[in-house]
Amino acid sequence: MYTALYRKMRSRSFADLVGQEAIARTIKNQVVTGRVVHAYLFCGIRGTGKTTIARILARAVNCPNAQEGEPCNVCDICKDIINERSMNIIEINAADFTGVDNVRSMIEECIYQPTAGNFKVYIIDEVHMFSNSSFNALLKTLEEPPAHVIFILATTDPQKIPETILSRCQRFDLSRISASDITQHLKKISEQMNIAIDDDALMYIAVSSDGSMRDALNLLEQSGAYYFDVLITEGRVRHLLGAVDTAIFFELTESLYKKDAAKCMDIISKAQEGRDIQRLISELIRFFRDVLVAGLTDDPPIEASAENIAKLRELALKIPANQLVSYIKVFSELSGKLKHFPHERLMLEVACISLTANE
Repeated sequence: MYTALYRKMRSRSFADLVGQEAIARTIKNQVVTGRVVHAYLFCGIRGTGKTTIARILARAVNCPNAQEGEPCNVCDICKDIINERSMNIIEINAADFTGVDNVRSMIEECIYQPTAGNFKVYIIDEVHMFSNSSFNALLKTLEEPPAHVIFILATTDPQKIPETILSRCQRFDLSRISASDITQHLKKISEQMNIAIDDDALMYIAVSSDGSMRDALNLLEQSGAYYFDVLITEGRVRHLLGAVDTAIFFELTESLYKKDAAKCMDIISKAQEGRDIQRLISELIRFFRDVLVAGLTDDPPIEASAENIAKLRELALKIPANQLVSYIKVFSELSGKLKHFPHERLMLEVACISLTANE
């Protein structure tokens, strides 16, 4: 069976983790010094490495050949965990495991010693989906589990987890992975997988993934499948995703500044064909931000090619910062309203006409 790219390229050691170096070092040092705690909580958006770190830790504490806190990944214990056939690593999706009876059954099984290695590791994904009764049933065991048990909880929504649970775990907040880190990682993988793709396309995929390595790898795989026989460029990735070419944003921004309503309507008509208006507005807001930042600093924190940064600076010289801020406010408000209004294109056109009509 074919294995998705994000699973095939999942990091297998703390050293391989991308964008979470501080957390990886802390946990690795705990393994080295024998200070691994009984309950961890990993928080962060999708695709930042919560489950990956949990699996590496599970191997590291059980691997008989671990070196400097890293699992060997070649012994039978490591292989069993990697291939998801270890009896000692129990992965649970809380969305399918919400009943209190399920949790009580899990707690009863905790008392049994691991069949191989030193620890039984329970990895509970999306733990915020547990019911209050399930959390209450877990409390005492989470605070004082058997010596051979480690609980690793993962969530994208820590606000929904009771304080009583939070206080019993060592919490790590995984940050969004920077676009530059994602780009570098995608470049290595594209070379390994013989995917012909240029740097601008990689950067666009990284920015579009919004800090999620899994999303970025899925986009890379999708692009590689569609354009398997040609060089993948930024324009081709934009076409595949139904996104608008950057040139459209330059044209629309200039038209707004020149208060040319007719030109704005024409640009929207071209940009909207077969594309999602919500995505178009989201990317337009990001573009306004990039123009604003390009005009405020000599070394702008913008994920774009040198050529595009130069163009952004040129545009920033024409348009005052307060005008760009007003554009961002108007389109941000519009983005929120679209959720409750079916005529998306009409709303976008009205917003543009309003901006061009203002003195």
